[in-house]
Amino acid sequence: MDRDGDESFEGDSAPARVSRRTVLKGFGAMGLAAGLGAGPAAGAVGTRAGAVVGDWGSFDAQVREGFAAMGLVGAAVAVVSADRVLYTRAFGVRDLRSRRPVTGDTHFLMASTTKSMSSLLLATFVDDGKLGWDQPVVEVWRGFRAPTDELTRTLRVRDLMGMASGIGQPPAYNLHQGDPTAAQLLQSIVNLPVINQPGKEFFYNNTVMAAGGTFPRWR
Repeated sequence: MDRDGDESFEGDSAPARVSRRTVLKGFGAMGLAAGLGAGPAAGAVGTRAGAVVGDWGSFDAQVREGFAAMGLVGAAVAVVSADRVLYTRAFGVRDLRSRRPVTGDTHFLMASTTKSMSSLLLATFVDDGKLGWDQPVVEVWRGFRAPTDELTRTLRVRDLMGMASGIGQPPAYNLHQGDPTAAQLLQSIVNLPVINQPGKEFFYNNTVMAAGGTFPRWR
């Protein structure tokens, strides 16, 4: 996707236009490696810090370079295709005091990296004509309720995926403490504070974004 949000991909060997669903289904490990300037070749390479299928030396070097350039403490990287894991590698430590190394079993909080995944998933439904970006949410999901009747009627699908819905969020909601179910999360929007009209003020809101990412449950 280019900087203007178009789906076209530039390049001599790339098609002029590739759908988001094609990207989701087919853009596997080979494409990821190629995009980073490294492609797997024949021959197995084993490592103590992870598992590698094929020659991922160039890819591995770029990951290491990026790890150092960003001053990261610890990280775990995996590249998978539809049927197997092609590359895993752990870097750095999980605790600066103990210096315990990151392993394949180390748990990380994914945090907001899932927002781009949610947006891409929702975009596939737009591409399939199941809903529109400017369609009121309540038309797609009849049970949707916003903090006010006006917002319930007018809040659009695109408003859920941005950070200017006009709806605020208490600090305790940031990590959705208590692990609410999808239904509980959607229902909790009605209790959030209204801070402005949609499109008028930036406010980082995990709950509203999460509601947009649960579209498969709406219907």
